[in-house]
Amino acid sequence: SNQRIERRKEGAEERAFNMNREEVLLPPVHLKRFQTDPALRCIFHTIVFNRSLHGKMLRPRDVDCDVFDVSYAMSDNKHVAQLITEGIRGFRKRMEEFKTDKGEACISFYTAKDWSFKSLFAQDDKFHWEKWIIPVKIEDPRCSKDCERDEKQTQRQNMLRECLFQIIAKLNEKTKHIPPLSSNEATKKLTDKLGCFPFEITYLKSDKSRWGQVKRTLQNPPSLM
Repeated sequence: SNQRIERRKEGAEERAFNMNREEVLLPPVHLKRFQTDPALRCIFHTIVFNRSLHGKMLRPRDVDCDVFDVSYAMSDNKHVAQLITEGIRGFRKRMEEFKTDKGEACISFYTAKDWSFKSLFAQDDKFHWEKWIIPVKIEDPRCSKDCERDEKQTQRQNMLRECLFQIIAKLNEKTKHIPPLSSNEATKKLTDKLGCFPFEITYLKSDKSRWGQVKRTLQNPPSLM
């Protein structure tokens, strides 16, 4: 039957995407609490802007980060800005719920399954084909000396810059996993609305092995560019 054929197609599509899934672990960012939103906005907008679709994206604009000497490009698409703002708010809320000073912010790009093909027993209606993971550490605000404050601020800024450099370096390293724009009607509607591949931002529970890597980076921060 036609329904059986469509289910086979959906299963083949899911297997193909699972094989082509990519995950990027970015360098950590070390922030004061009030710097979390501006820094994550900078990171997420940089990733989304560079995954935007030519011809669908509204005019880009340059933005200065509120708390660091860093500039970044972003789309004027209000839906993208809203998704990023809500995602960051959700990330901070989860950190507060877990009463932790560290967590992993994740932005995932996906294609949406057509509802007409979706099984009633399907666990997810999305194929996540690319994930970017950012380890975030909230720094203790107490600092006794002005020179220490300046040094810490320089380290935090260098971490953010290193994270942005890595994003640009890794964006075009692998592209075979990026799905075609004509994946299905559900995805097409979202890309038309956003001007980029659909995405979501989530909080990931910290991985101890990753945070061992983060600790080493924090102890040997990147030098000032």
